[in-house]
Amino acid sequence: MPSKDELPSFLTALKVGETVPGVPRDCYDVKFYPYTPRDVEPIFAAVSLRKVVICRLNHEETRPIEIILELRDDGVDEQKPFYCLDWAQAGNGDPLLLISGSDPQIKILNARTGQLVNTFVGHGASVHSLAVSPIDTSVLASASDDCAIRLWTLEPEHMRQPTAAILYGQGHKEGVLTVAFHRKGKYLLSGGMDSRVNLWMVPKNLKANLGTDKPHFVHYPHFSSTDIHQNFVDCVQFHNDMIFSRAAKENRIIAWRIDNFNGEEDPPNPPPIPQLNVVESRTPVTIPARQLFDTRSAWAGRYQTLMQFDVPHSELFYTGFRIFHEPDQHPILAAGNTKNKIFFWDLERLEDVDVQAEMDRVYGSDTKAEALITHANRVRSTSEMTSESASTRSTDTTMDTGQTLSTPTITAPNHRHDPQPPRKPWKSKPAKNTLSKSKGFVGGIANPFQPIPAHKTCTIPKEIREETQGNSRCIEDHVPRQIAFSRGGDWCVVAGNRGILSVFERWREGFPGEGEAEEGGERMVE
Repeated sequence: MPSKDELPSFLTALKVGETVPGVPRDCYDVKFYPYTPRDVEPIFAAVSLRKVVICRLNHEETRPIEIILELRDDGVDEQKPFYCLDWAQAGNGDPLLLISGSDPQIKILNARTGQLVNTFVGHGASVHSLAVSPIDTSVLASASDDCAIRLWTLEPEHMRQPTAAILYGQGHKEGVLTVAFHRKGKYLLSGGMDSRVNLWMVPKNLKANLGTDKPHFVHYPHFSSTDIHQNFVDCVQFHNDMIFSRAAKENRIIAWRIDNFNGEEDPPNPPPIPQLNVVESRTPVTIPARQLFDTRSAWAGRYQTLMQFDVPHSELFYTGFRIFHEPDQHPILAAGNTKNKIFFWDLERLEDVDVQAEMDRVYGSDTKAEALITHANRVRSTSEMTSESASTRSTDTTMDTGQTLSTPTITAPNHRHDPQPPRKPWKSKPAKNTLSKSKGFVGGIANPFQPIPAHKTCTIPKEIREETQGNSRCIEDHVPRQIAFSRGGDWCVVAGNRGILSVFERWREGFPGEGEAEEGGERMVE
């Protein structure tokens, strides 16, 4: 009987990237199609250079991964590659693939017919991240080097003027690298090159001005901070009301929460406006310490660091992580580094630790132990790790396999490989590899400043198979760019440099507790 606490294991790796002189062959993004039942063979898409590959996974021994469709854009300069993608759904149920990158246009493709549906134009620089709302698949968020976040509508009647809102002004001062929706769709997270993390409220009447040239303008986020990270913030994600984020050169993922924040409720106050304090004096001036912190919040507080996860050798910019969270399943955090390692944490396992026993073992009975126990209990009450999923998406969809199309490329600007930090980077000491041997490690949630080592570490072999030639070649360090989980959680795919897709699997014999058939939905690809 499969166990819910089983973590993924490496299965195979596939090279799909093209070779273009002077252009890195990285696969910068990968996403599973999220609108099919979990017991259907999953479909995912990945971008590499000028093309998008769509693959299907199965538990067959001989060929577990199959490329079923390639979309190519020969009309775009090969030096302007794709960086990001996401899935949406048309009104008739057709799967839509949304793609963008160094060319700031956002292309909407019908993945069933292989046709270009529309092209969104508005950003003035590279687009680094795309995210579809979990409650409305017609709402798309995009993050760009032009310091702006745009909200678009995919509704056909507004294709001529699809911009619904522009989040710009007192948010980011440098390029925006990542965006993520809260599971209720009311809030949007963003992170950027200015080391800032912002929380925006999506306008309630978002679609009121559609079809006009007057989109909503949101100038101020409801929460903003540069105190959490000190380098490029390239990945953020909600886990219920908790926030997970990482930055270049920090070798860690931080789990934190905004004081008094509730993602299901409106903020109690309007967005805080930055205060400009100008002092003219010929004598020394004393500035209160609180003014040295750059955090402002509409929830009458700041933020609290809850946990840190140790990811050694992950200094490079643009290496993401992913949290899997579905009903009745253990939430899993996955991240990778430049040494061919992929790390997995079972977040529910951290919840189940006997904090009191761990505190007694490490600290004995003293006030410090009591304080950390209080912190651990606060994390448990905040995380709601066993609550409902961020979103449960399911729709009947079918897709043809014989079409091929075009799409942009994937060239990486230099700062993706050697970022120039805006501040002195965080110096992180790698934690030991096992929980039981980590001196001073207290159950993970008791000490917010003790990085938590992974529950499981997998190594990607250096011998990988080239799909186009059927041969193998040796790779050096593998750099994971993005990670994706299938809806059922039985598959995990890591997209990385050199056009390599690494596939991990679990529950080959079936889902844990399987027996109750899931209703609805046909196979997306027949």
